[in-house]
Amino acid sequence: QMASVNFLTLGRHRDNVTGLSNDERPVQGARQPAEGLMVQGRAIIIHQQFKELGYHLVGGQETRSKQQGISESEDCIALHSPATARGQYGCCIWLSKTIPFDQQGRQCFEKHHITALAWRPRYLLANITTPSFTVDVLVLHAPHSGWGREYLKEFWQGLHGALDARNRPKSLLLLADANAKLGSMLSPVVGPLDPEVQCLAGSFFHQFLIEYDVLLPSTFADLHTGPTKTWTAPPREGVPSICRRIDYVGVPREWRPAVRN
Repeated sequence: QMASVNFLTLGRHRDNVTGLSNDERPVQGARQPAEGLMVQGRAIIIHQQFKELGYHLVGGQETRSKQQGISESEDCIALHSPATARGQYGCCIWLSKTIPFDQQGRQCFEKHHITALAWRPRYLLANITTPSFTVDVLVLHAPHSGWGREYLKEFWQGLHGALDARNRPKSLLLLADANAKLGSMLSPVVGPLDPEVQCLAGSFFHQFLIEYDVLLPSTFADLHTGPTKTWTAPPREGVPSICRRIDYVGVPREWRPAVRN
């Protein structure tokens, strides 16, 4: 089981958690100032909730943390890309050391299983290699359409460069706050479930998915059940709240037969 979560807004105005799991989600805490994982005690509480729900892997965006590199606790391995000098963005990967990931119930993640490949405030790329499998993992916080075509083009070109620089590229697992609406344009990796008009950011994101053969299960009815929206804007005067699907877990397309929601 795995999940993608934007720590900045978790428990505030939007339930920004997307996962391949059962229907349960971490309990939303009291609303408090948005400071990612910098809010005292938030990381401990969220980690405990994911542990109770049985998640093996969590990818997080907007940690707002300056921490960089790998750390380890009694039951978790954490890899961080730091926020900017102004304290924006930041990504992380959490791996459970106590929940077995193999069918025999014998293998758990260990520190030497994960290696950082590239990192920026908006993304973290790593390889996970265990005795059972190997996969590259990308935690992504992509810019929204409001940044404009030129900025989006520059961002995605930079990300392509980081992925293409891998010495031994593996299949790609994606945990993303993509800020992208999809559904009006279909492909083998984006399906017709609960479609929205593909936005500018969605066009760049969709092309990325096709190029790296990453499938989004939440866009296919045979792979996803339950709600699809991941972001809720609070209502304003004269404007009702708006729900969108802009966060995704993506899996290598060859994993499709094994996907369970």
